[in-house]
Amino acid sequence: MRPNRALALTGLIALLIAGVAHAQWKWRDASGQLHYSDQPPPAGVPDGRILKSATPAARPGTAAPAAPGPAAAAGPGAPEAGGRTTQSAASPAAGGTGGDAELALRRRQLEREAADKKAAAEAQRSAQLARACEDLRANLRTLESGMRVARVNAQGEQEFLSDEERAARIDSTRRELRANCTTS
Repeated sequence: MRPNRALALTGLIALLIAGVAHAQWKWRDASGQLHYSDQPPPAGVPDGRILKSATPAARPGTAAPAAPGPAAAAGPGAPEAGGRTTQSAASPAAGGTGGDAELALRRRQLEREAADKKAAAEAQRSAQLARACEDLRANLRTLESGMRVARVNAQGEQEFLSDEERAARIDSTRRELRANCTTS
């Protein structure tokens, strides 16, 4: 029985290897998992994540790109798994040399990366501002609640805010909210 198991296991491994070797499509999903298939990737996979396609044309159901196909989205000359590099077949046909197309593609990639970095920084700044505004609102609710508010002084002793200090902090917090936390 052992020889049969070994033969079955060897056959299964050969089928798996043949399936990957025959794959016409190669892409990464949202979690970074690499997929090989003879079918196009699902519609939700962006063209930038498609590493290899069956043809340089677009996926079924999408418009054909004006520039190189999705396989060139990683960039001409960009290494694929296994050490191979992708080449853009449409570059020389576009009227320029392959080097011009590579430079234009690299420039677009750098512009896209810069725009993505700027958008991420803006999103982070917005999130920090939202947290700060929520903290200010919570502070204002506490000050306006009428509860006694205490602070700890430099000697570690607890001091309660006087009515004048409370009113000053309420005014200060409201001004800061109006200046920085406009709600729309």
